[in-house]
Amino acid sequence: MDEINDDGKERLKDWTLALIFLTLGIVIILSFFGLAGKAGKILFSFLRLLFGWLSYASFIFLFCLSWLFIKREKKIPFYKYLAIIILFLSFASIFHLFFVNNETALEEKIGGGYVGYALSFALFSLFGFWASLVIFISLVVMSFIFLFDLFKRKEKEEESNDKKEQMN
Repeated sequence: MDEINDDGKERLKDWTLALIFLTLGIVIILSFFGLAGKAGKILFSFLRLLFGWLSYASFIFLFCLSWLFIKREKKIPFYKYLAIIILFLSFASIFHLFFVNNETALEEKIGGGYVGYALSFALFSLFGFWASLVIFISLVVMSFIFLFDLFKRKEKEEESNDKKEQMN
């Protein structure tokens, strides 16, 4: 039997991870509706406790990871994974920032769950509400910039425009 070359092994690993994330995302969606059995109930309860309202969007995070693994033609830089994590944590923090002084928010599973509580409480204690909100929104914007390489695209467009001008 032919051995798989290194590139083939990488693609196999990528597709395996993509399918794992996709499957987990689908199971999470099913758990929202009570269609994933006992394990789904436990998973959903855990996600609600950990991320609060953001648990309803957790499947999007997993679908994005799945898509990254399927679409990649070369190794994805570590900063993109970090950007996804920071984006997710920032949203959880923003959701909970509005309930940071509500002692029952975690019990009621509203806001950003324990993750959102920990981060928003830390910044709220140091900076207050408005400055914390600005910081978290800045982190969201930075995450999008790194995730979608917004400045690299602009640089590429400028380079291609320069080349076109040189040809004329």
